[in-house]
Amino acid sequence: MGAGTVIPIHERLFDRLELLTVSEVCAILRCHEKTLYQWVKKGSFTAIRVGSKLKFDPADVATFIESRRTHQ
Repeated sequence: MGAGTVIPIHERLFDRLELLTVSEVCAILRCHEKTLYQWVKKGSFTAIRVGSKLKFDPADVATFIESRRTHQ
């Protein structure tokens, strides 16, 4: 499964996972919700679909941040 994949997940399983909401990820990244949705659509960011909402694994957020780091 590559980056940007939306994974359908059963809601009962979601209750046991500590996933981040769109608002929480946007606060961490200091970006607009529209930007986050575009990254997911483009395949730059992995999201988990729970019903009609997108949730995010904190590990995926950390991976995204690391991938955006500039190395000098």
